[in-house]
Amino acid sequence: MDIERYRELKSRAKDIFALIDNQKLRINVIYYAARGKLKEVAHSMILAGLLREKVILNSFLDTFLSSSNHEAYYDYEIKREFNHIDVSLENESNFIIIENKVNDAIEQSHQIFQYVEEAKKKKTGKNVFVIYLNSVTRDFPTEKSLNGANGKSVFDLIPGKHFVVLSYMYDILPWLDKLENDFINEPEYRYLETSLFQYIDYLKMKFNINDEFINKMKEKIDKLLRIDST
Repeated sequence: MDIERYRELKSRAKDIFALIDNQKLRINVIYYAARGKLKEVAHSMILAGLLREKVILNSFLDTFLSSSNHEAYYDYEIKREFNHIDVSLENESNFIIIENKVNDAIEQSHQIFQYVEEAKKKKTGKNVFVIYLNSVTRDFPTEKSLNGANGKSVFDLIPGKHFVVLSYMYDILPWLDKLENDFINEPEYRYLETSLFQYIDYLKMKFNINDEFINKMKEKIDKLLRIDST
């Protein structure tokens, strides 16, 4: 690169640094407390905490598990690490298993099969459901997790419609966004709304999406380098 080209790029780059300098103060307490990355157990704790709020539990079940016929919303007991299950929901009719893979943790052999098999034995007469949470994709777990040591599949134990696969990026995050919007300017949900805001902000940072500042930075860098990085 010749000296004139270097000077031109340096001059144009000032716009990018000016954009950074003019940003409003942004402190996400979750990000800093977790040193940039929440463990999956922490995500599960947050989800369980949110679901203990009846209005959020109702919304979650209506949005993601309409097949559960969950008439008695308020009767659900929310547990963490019950029989090693990340989050479980239980009432008189249903037992719901939530497996959290938001950080793409490695599958354990027979993991989902064993959870369901144990639930069918101990929760006699109850409908068993599984909600499997991926980070970005909506891919089902592999046979390594879905099948038992005896070769049976989890779908030999529960109907396929009782197994729901969701994405944090494309399902959970939009659902949380809608919840936050529903709670804006509602005094009784003030603290819940601020908690949602922080967690949503953390997830958007995690997935690098929907950030006005990042989009502006991309546009300026593209212009500077004369490229289209889309």
